[in-house]
Amino acid sequence: RSCDGIGDAADEARTSASDTTEEVEEFESFGPPLDIPPPGMLHRLAATRDRHRSEVQEQLRSYDESTDFPRKEDRRCGSRSGYEFVLRTKGLRQLRAEIEQETASEARPQICV
Repeated sequence: RSCDGIGDAADEARTSASDTTEEVEEFESFGPPLDIPPPGMLHRLAATRDRHRSEVQEQLRSYDESTDFPRKEDRRCGSRSGYEFVLRTKGLRQLRAEIEQETASEARPQICV
């Protein structure tokens, strides 16, 4: 082995790191990444998440304690797991609507592809 091979590898690593830094800087010039929530959003959504979690737990508790058979939820959802799926999907729709409302009110750069 020669020392030149080691130097070449080190130069390539430095060049690669430099290219990555330039790519990151270029990416950041477009504004915040679209897949990361704006600052404070997670905190603002916590109340909605907690409320939804409590509602689901209460509705499932009511389902479990029901003495009516078949349960009315079973007619629509098929089973307890189907009912839970419907409840959680409803909550996700509410969270998504709140996220869309939040992001629509912020000035986001438009990206043309």
